[in-house]
Amino acid sequence: MKKLLVIFSLVLSSLSIAGPEDHIPGAVYTTKSKVPYYLMELVFDTAVVTPDLRTLVLDARYGNFFGDFKVTNVIFKTEDDMVITAEKVLFEKWEGACSDAEKAVATVKAVSNITHGIDPKAMQISVEYWSTNDNCHNHGQTETLKYELKQ
Repeated sequence: MKKLLVIFSLVLSSLSIAGPEDHIPGAVYTTKSKVPYYLMELVFDTAVVTPDLRTLVLDARYGNFFGDFKVTNVIFKTEDDMVITAEKVLFEKWEGACSDAEKAVATVKAVSNITHGIDPKAMQISVEYWSTNDNCHNHGQTETLKYELKQ
């Protein structure tokens, strides 16, 4: 019976799965601008360009910066390296007529290598953030947020 208990406990301990607190993201980018909390930090794991060079796909297991970004520009630096620029509307929301409204559009610039792919820690990320407290009578203000890799 003791052997069975020992074997059972060893098997159970080997089946444990890491949760979000144990996950190390591929990259974390932060801004020093005064923005809403949901734009202060951009967290994702991987970045991959589709073979047709039309989409940059960011994946985040427990992050907030993910999805399909439309490639807007591709520049071939060498046979192996290309610079990709991609954009995505992160959100566009308003409460209703003559109320608060905001919109955020992310731009990602990355170098994709044929052999190594994209290094998530070597990207340039910016977000154009527009907000207003009265979308009927106020044009609002736009701010370009620059993000840096969190060390």
